Amino acid sequence: MVMAGFILGFDNEGPDIFDRMIGFVEESGVSMAMVGQLVAVPKTPLYDRLKRDGRLRAIQPGDAFGPTNVVTVLPPRQMAIGYRRVIQALYTPRAYFGRVRKNLELLQPRGPERRLRVKDYARVLRSMWIQGVRSNYRGVYWRYLLWAVLHHPRKLRFAIQESIYGHHFTVYSTQTVVPRLGEIVAELSLEAEVPSHQMAASM
Repeated sequence: MVMAGFILGFDNEGPDIFDRMIGFVEESGVSMAMVGQLVAVPKTPLYDRLKRDGRLRAIQPGDAFGPTNVVTVLPPRQMAIGYRRVIQALYTPRAYFGRVRKNLELLQPRGPERRLRVKDYARVLRSMWIQGVRSNYRGVYWRYLLWAVLHHPRKLRFAIQESIYGHHFTVYSTQTVVPRLGEIVAELSLEAEVPSHQMAASM
């Protein structure tokens, strides 16, 4: 699995950053893209600098997907809308399995072929039942699995492992992350936008 972390909220980012990030992740084939917002951690040079500049917001800790404590160049509501769009785009089943296909194309197994073990078959059957029968993306799943069997049989164990990870990512994103970001967008829509010259220094 190819994993990478991406941060939104730097000063040099414009409104196009969300599309650019989606495009980069898709093009590079990073299957597990962990996207977050820039956060200033207390007792760090970034925190101290932003505090001096009056660019810290009073944000209660604990919400992993809530607004950042950094006063970003882009308004908080625009950040939340863009953040939500990035997650929605990256973790549709079609997008996720497309990136995994790129990984399989590039993967060069070393050593002896790693065949499926006895305990792997239970996971395969469970995956086929949950993803191939009960899920709403069963078509995408079966096309991916058939492609892996036909084109990369030596990598089948890896392919199945990635499909199982994908179920967690897509379900978590659609059922937890995206709805939470939707709530944040609604909350920010009710608040007046804070003018850039009235940045709140706190903490």
